[in-house]
Amino acid sequence: MAEIHVERKTSGGGATWLWWVIGLVVAALVIWAFISWVNRPAYVAAVPTTPAAVPGAPVAPNMVPVEQILDHPAAWTGKTVSGDMMVSQVVSDRAFWAENQGDKVLVVLNEVPGEIKEINAGQRIRLNGATVYGRTQLDRVSGSLAPQARQIAEGQPAILTVDSQNVDVLQAS
Repeated sequence: MAEIHVERKTSGGGATWLWWVIGLVVAALVIWAFISWVNRPAYVAAVPTTPAAVPGAPVAPNMVPVEQILDHPAAWTGKTVSGDMMVSQVVSDRAFWAENQGDKVLVVLNEVPGEIKEINAGQRIRLNGATVYGRTQLDRVSGSLAPQARQIAEGQPAILTVDSQNVDVLQAS
């Protein structure tokens, strides 16, 4: 009887290199996804304290939600807000009108006149940690307001108070 040697024929490595390439691509994607996840930015809200009960459209990032504050002053009283605004008019050395998307709110600086930052109409500012007060809480504002500024503040549903050191001028007038 004759012996017949049977050997399995390989494909010459043609398909083997393809599996190596696919494996390397998958490994690269996994490494890239992990690095992206580890280095993702920490997102910080522009308005640190937002009452959940306040309805309204979302506020653009880095903007004080003036419309929401004026529509629901009781929900915002005592809350702290931060963000950008445009100074539209200066009322006194400690009070000015600031607006966001057409809505204006009176901002009162907490300091006595010798320590106040100069704020001018047309400036773009950033408030950091402004407190919302209702018209009945004007006694919490430190120092005395000019009579005209006090009269305007008493007629508003809400005002913002902030230390001048927490007001950054982003764009000069």
